[in-house]
Parts: sequence; C-alpha cells; structure tokens
Amino acid sequence: MHKILIVDDSKIWREYLKKFLIQKGFTVEEASNGIEGLNKFFEFLPDVVITDYVMPKMNGIHLCRIIRDYPSFKNVGIAILTGADETVNDFWAKKSGANAFFRKSMDINEVLKELDEFIESGKYGIGWSREFFKSIREPFGELTDILEENLKRETLEKEILKLVSYLSDEEHLVQKLYQFLKQFERFDGMYLLLLSASSGRIYGFNKDNKKFSVDYLKSMLISSLKKPITPSEWIFKGGVYDSKSNQKISQNFLAFPIVYETEEEGVILFDNPSNINSMNYLMNLLASSLSVIANALNEFTSYKMQAETDFLTGLYNKKYILFRLGEYLSLAKRKGLPLSLAMLDIDDFKTINDRFGHVAGDEVLKKIGETIKHTVRASDIAGRYGGEEFIIVFPATDLNEAEYVIRRHLDEVRNINWSEILGSDVRITLSAGISCCNYDTTTTKIIEEADGLLYQAKKSGKDRYVKKGDQNETKS
Repeated sequence: MHKILIVDDSKIWREYLKKFLIQKGFTVEEASNGIEGLNKFFEFLPDVVITDYVMPKMNGIHLCRIIRDYPSFKNVGIAILTGADETVNDFWAKKSGANAFFRKSMDINEVLKELDEFIESGKYGIGWSREFFKSIREPFGELTDILEENLKRETLEKEILKLVSYLSDEEHLVQKLYQFLKQFERFDGMYLLLLSASSGRIYGFNKDNKKFSVDYLKSMLISSLKKPITPSEWIFKGGVYDSKSNQKISQNFLAFPIVYETEEEGVILFDNPSNINSMNYLMNLLASSLSVIANALNEFTSYKMQAETDFLTGLYNKKYILFRLGEYLSLAKRKGLPLSLAMLDIDDFKTINDRFGHVAGDEVLKKIGETIKHTVRASDIAGRYGGEEFIIVFPATDLNEAEYVIRRHLDEVRNINWSEILGSDVRITLSAGISCCNYDTTTTKIIEEADGLLYQAKKSGKDRYVKKGDQNETKS
C-alpha cells in the first residue's frame, strides 16, 4: 500500500487530506513546513509527496528540487498544491521536477478525486532496491544545512565532471576516479563495468592484489543490471585477472548500477566498504555526474570504434591501420627497432562468391576476420585492407617472428569447419606475403613489397606464404 507524505502549513488542509487518504487505505505522515517535510521524507521514505507551494522556511518548489537531486528518488510522485492567488512561473514549474500541480481553489471533491487518481496511477513509488540506508545521516535543522548539503553535492559533481578532460584515455580516467573515491571512503577493491553495444570494458583495482577469473568478475557486475546488453567484444583492464583463480569478492559488497536517463551505462562495485551507510550516501551524491561520465565514455568508445573498425570483420579498417603503420614505422626508424608487415588474401574468393552467393561470402570474411583477431598477439595490429585482403602490422618484430605468427594464421584458417557456415565441406585457404622495415622504408613501400610477395605466393600455388629474402622459396 502506498505511503503518502503531506507537507502543508495549513493544519486544516493537512487533517482533511490525511483523513481522506487514511480512509483510502494509505499510510500517511504529515509535516507543517518545508524543512520538517524534507526531514520527514528521508525518515519516512514515501511513495508520493503532496506539498503546499507557499510555506514557512522552504516552499514546495525547493522541496521538490532537493528530492529530485537524488537519482534514487526519481520515481517518487510529487504533487504541488497552489492557493487561489498563487502562480508558479512556467519555467520553474517545468524544472521543479513535480509531476502535477493542483489548485486549492478547485472544488474540494475534485481536488481529492484528482489526487486519488494521481496516487493510484501506478507510476510512482520509492523503489526499495537498497532502502537507501537513510541517505541523509543527520536531520536538517535550518535552511543553511540544506544549502551546505547542496554545496557539497555541487562540489563533488564538479570534481567528477572534470574527468571529462581525459575522455580520450579511458583507462587513465578510471584510475583517476579510483584515486578520487579513495579520498572519501575505505574499501578493499573497486570494479567498474562500462557497457555499450560495441564493447564491454571491465576495470579492477584492489589493495591486496587479489586475482579473479574474468568470467566470475563479469557475472558479478552484470548481475546488478536489469537489462544488460551483449557487446561485440569484452576488454579487461587493471591486472586483477587470473583464469585459474577461485577467489571471490566478499559478501560485504555494494554494487551501484550507473543509469543515464533510462539507459544502463554500467556498474560500479565496491568490495568490503568500511561504512555501508556512508558509501551509499556518497554514491547518491555522485550518481548523476557518474552517469554523465559513463555515457560520455560509452559514446566516445562507440564513435571511435565506428571510425576505426571495419563493420563486417570487426578488424581495424584501412584508414586506421595505415595511420598506425605510419606511427610504428617512424618509431622503428627512430629507435632502430624491427618492424614486419604481412598482406594476406583469401584464395579463390570470387569462386566462393559465385558458388555460394555474396551473403555467404560475407560470412566467410567475418569468420576469417574473427580468426585473425583471435590469433594475433596483443602487440600486433590487424585490419581489413580491402575486399578479401587483410593486413597485419608486427611492431618490434623481425621477419622470423612474423613468419611464425603467419604460419599459425594459415593453419587456423585451414582448420575451420566451413560446413557449419556454408553447408558444404569446402576448403578455404589464405596466401600471404611478409615484408620488413629498412632505414628508407615508407608506408607505401612496405605495403607494395608485401603485396608483391603475396602475388608470388599466389603464383606459386596458393595456400602458402613468401617472406622477404625468400623470393625463390615458398612455404605453406
């Protein structure tokens, strides 16, 4: 049954409304001014607030704004009653956060009917996900207490929003957030999930160097979301992962979904916080600004991936791979480091398209892109160069090391069971050419050289590679 809070300096209105609502079966509390009403709100945690507009100490608009400052209370219903000679500025009416305005000058039975419909609409409720642990620890005594609370909130939000300057370096931003939160609360570990359709990124920090399996940590974080989406890929950062670990997060943990407007942007989890009430209080203060940061990071990551990624294969696109190749070439020549590059091409791809159709051809490209992505080393950069041609950059890698990796790529593609994808037991292979960096190498030169070696591999029978210096020898 709904809990209703009535806030009005008129005893007659309080008693009249209270009697009506109790008869309807609601649980009712009352307050005679704005500050008393605010304190009663945090004590009573009602589903609906019915407040007068003009009252001593704090009016109904201000009361509404303070309640709405807490994201936890976004679903509480708030109705403001105005007197016959009272008008509310249109701007403040919209910005107040109130759900409805009713005039006391209306017929009393009409007021009661509309209030009853408002309460029974089913739209409003306090939401008991964490019971908020009494979000306000001490009752407000004077208006200055409320101003101090708002100042505290604004100061913390400004500090969090300053992190936007690190938007292009998400890992550094998250490290900064971790350091910031440690200034206010003590906890054994912090784990953050940022989730979008393009990627799920999990960051972990703890003081005891505890390790967790990625599946365990992922499931712990996702379980706090109502409707988690499945991202295209998962990324784990923070050095707290061990696939063989059986360690668990303590039973004493707090997880806070990060919600921007109505979208779940992620979860932040604290392992063994020293003061649960204090941690809930802090996260209530920061919820809005954290949601802005998480949304910005997810949007930026999605945009970046769209700009850098080939939509079909999930590998880097040609524009991005050439940009990174230019960077690595400059570094290799400046530092005297080796650098190798391979061009790979699907053998007889036109025949595949002609026989199975272009939709099936796209599935072949996807599968080979996926295979390359999971076969490259963490330091390598793989991309789709165009059509059925792929490119892999091997920074700080000589020809022999690159040759070893390319051999693995060719073997992986040979072992794919194509009957599951094409409905026919066909054999699909790759050919490759491997080049390396010299003192006078340019981006165009190393690619043309690798492409020429690839042509030799094709000419020599396909399903093989040729590396620089072995032009007279092909290897499968």
